[in-house]
Amino acid sequence: MENKVYTAIGLMSGTSLDGVDCALIETDGASYVKPLDFLSTPYDGADRDIVRACFGLQDRSSPLVQSAEEIVTREHARAVQALLEKTKAKPDVIGFHGQTIYHAPEDGVTLQIGNGQALADACGIDVVADFRSADVEAGGEGAPLAPVYHAARIRGVKSITLPCVVLNIGGVANVTWVGEEEDDLLAFDCGPGNALMDDWILSRTGARYDEDGKIASLGKPIERFLNAWMSHEYFER
Repeated sequence: MENKVYTAIGLMSGTSLDGVDCALIETDGASYVKPLDFLSTPYDGADRDIVRACFGLQDRSSPLVQSAEEIVTREHARAVQALLEKTKAKPDVIGFHGQTIYHAPEDGVTLQIGNGQALADACGIDVVADFRSADVEAGGEGAPLAPVYHAARIRGVKSITLPCVVLNIGGVANVTWVGEEEDDLLAFDCGPGNALMDDWILSRTGARYDEDGKIASLGKPIERFLNAWMSHEYFER
């Protein structure tokens, strides 16, 4: 018996804080996924600064974190409304990751801000939220979140030969390895991504990011740094 296919909206705000990514898809929640539409809405500079100031904080009740949570929720609702206006879709559910402000899986702790109930009330659509916590509580890393999606997309493309690897460079970089068998799936964070690069660019040039990778394209790897990084026990694990 085939699984029911839902129309869903997926939301993401990463550590690079460039904005809210909003995707409309069809999926059975397991092995079938079809992208339908997408948009991204940028954060206002002042809002971005407030949210960024919460990075590393663990007290959800602090006034700063509460202010940031209101911003995150409001901006995600705005993105959803924009996508609904664009597509005229009637989704069954919204997947709301929120914004990670603290992530220490080795200590069994991860914290994402964003009010799922407030988002559901604003949009009139059921919301599923707080994705990482259960995995961390079970001893996992709580990241990355996308491997099942990657596998469903890849296995739906006949021209792709397995095994293959998907590289995602967000604020943090991660890889998904998809093997030939259905359960052959491995995913893990593999190092810094745009978050550190954006900070470096801002401190050296005043720009918010390296547009089109123009500065990065001039660089060369420093082998001793790369080799030291790759010898870390995390990669052995």
